[in-house]
Amino acid sequence: MNYMREGDILIVYKLDRLGRTTRQLLELVDDLKERNIQFQSLSNGIDATTEQGVSSLRSWLHFRNGS
Repeated sequence: MNYMREGDILIVYKLDRLGRTTRQLLELVDDLKERNIQFQSLSNGIDATTEQGVSSLRSWLHFRNGS
């Protein structure tokens, strides 16, 4: 993902294919946000290009973690 540039959108089919742990996913999403790269997960219905999508992502990760 080092080749991605500002304004790009990373689209994955399933969120769990992007990282093995919740921490890894959060770090990746934070890195993408800092680099102004948008993120979408198709099967999870998460579109982190919007504030609602970011909230959905954090909720999904919270439940995935079993908290």
